[in-house]
Amino acid sequence: MEWIFDGIGTEIVSFILGLMSGAIGYRFYINRRIQRAGKKSVQIQLNGSNENNISADKISGDKNSPSGDYVGRDKIIYNNPDEFDIRNFSQYNTSQIENVIAKGNDATLRKWCLELIINQKPKYLILQCIEKMENNKEKYKLLVDLSKRNYNDCEYFAIIGNSLSNGVYLTKAIELYISIGKTEYIETAFALIENNKYIYKSLIAVYGYDREIFKKIYDNGKCFNNKQYKRKMKVFLKDK
Repeated sequence: MEWIFDGIGTEIVSFILGLMSGAIGYRFYINRRIQRAGKKSVQIQLNGSNENNISADKISGDKNSPSGDYVGRDKIIYNNPDEFDIRNFSQYNTSQIENVIAKGNDATLRKWCLELIINQKPKYLILQCIEKMENNKEKYKLLVDLSKRNYNDCEYFAIIGNSLSNGVYLTKAIELYISIGKTEYIETAFALIENNKYIYKSLIAVYGYDREIFKKIYDNGKCFNNKQYKRKMKVFLKDK
């Protein structure tokens, strides 16, 4: 009879070891899935006994969830609209637009400012947008966008141009004004340039376009505060 009990004991030990190895294997499998998918990911079970099973980690069932995602009763995963997405512009009221302006970065502000101008939104919103923008590159891109939409004559075109503070983009703005024939903006933009290198580059651009404006802004070299560039400009004019 002793061999019977020995056999039973062996079976029990084997059974327990099997359970333990199965549990360890399952935990390893789950951990691998989390590592691959990420803690905030959505797992969709397509195979197995329940093909419609959807499990979502940290995704609310509330469509107003601040997380931006939710699972509907139809088990479809939806995304709440991005408040900065320009495609939502027409749905936003004044308060929501103010919120975007307050929290948006310069790239966002450029897109929204363009839409505000085109859609003739209240002036204070547009001025808020322009004032909040700090990046000269984005301001210049906004000028280009407006020129492409034929908004060269609106008051905001001049306001945006006059808010530039970088010699690179002030020179680019002058080149833009020349290309679209808005000579009335050249003198103001030129007066804002402090770097002699970009004063020189702007003068070269204007010289090839309108000699009268060139004479006015050059004023016999008084625009320069560096003798090297004064000489450089005289050499340029002598060669012409």
